[in-house]
Amino acid sequence: MSNQDNHTRSSKPNRKEQLKRGAQKVRARLQHLLWWHWLIIILILAFICSVIGLMIGYAVGGGNPFQALNPATWLEIYRLIRGN
Repeated sequence: MSNQDNHTRSSKPNRKEQLKRGAQKVRARLQHLLWWHWLIIILILAFICSVIGLMIGYAVGGGNPFQALNPATWLEIYRLIRGN
């Protein structure tokens, strides 16, 4: 074997170890940030599901689904609940 082959073979495990250590460091950094990302994603999905549920519920009640997003509709519901 030539000297170059020995150098190439001995450097591969070191490179793999370096990549593995680097990946572990990146994962450790991302784990700290990931719960923020998941929290944001869950909140956004909950909001979207709530809006879709409102629209479906309003449509089942016989109204225009997009009217459920109208602020005047919510004011009317508020007035009905409060009795004003």
